[in-house]
Amino acid sequence: MKKTCMLLSIGLLTVSSSLFAADGKTVAHQSITKASPIVVPSAPIPGVKVLYSNLGPNNNTYDGNEGWTIAGPQSGLGLDQAIGQPYTPSTNVTVQGLQLALGYVEGADEMAVAIFTDANGLPGKPIKFWNVTNIPTFGTCCSLVTVRDPSGIALTAGTQYWVVVGWDSLSETIYGVWDFTYNNAQGTVAFAASGNNNTWETFTGSASAYAIYGATN
Repeated sequence: MKKTCMLLSIGLLTVSSSLFAADGKTVAHQSITKASPIVVPSAPIPGVKVLYSNLGPNNNTYDGNEGWTIAGPQSGLGLDQAIGQPYTPSTNVTVQGLQLALGYVEGADEMAVAIFTDANGLPGKPIKFWNVTNIPTFGTCCSLVTVRDPSGIALTAGTQYWVVVGWDSLSETIYGVWDFTYNNAQGTVAFAASGNNNTWETFTGSASAYAIYGATN
């Protein structure tokens, strides 16, 4: 599936690999490091319910050595990329925060995080946007980046939404990573990058690690 990317200036994927498969099709960019993980657990957001989580135990919360590349248009990689993960609540919920396994490599120490609507199975328009800083170094585990919205973001049962990580005007030079889950879980992944004209596409691949917190309505 494809759709032109609307990212609030959020910007595709990184393994230090080519953006093109053998058949010439654009693929998501993935990043890998052999650095030894440093166990630095993060506590869950207090006072709220876990609405969704693919995070592992404290000493193995996510795979700190591998993930999808997050890059701005001025990054040293020479490409930009944003990644989306789908979320469908089973009941009406109010989202009050997210925790994400993000890693910093170089450039601006900032990324853009957002919740998007769905548009025919692809990320649609942003509902809520955060700029995050102080991102843990890629190759370490298990500190998480936390964003909050105390007033809450209402999401409807049975409706698909997207958690998106990319770049904004403050993070155009970022080269970072959205780390994979601790157990290499597979699922639907959306990406938009310079290699595919910043058009959203989906594929089945490794899921990135994150959790959603809030209340059921």
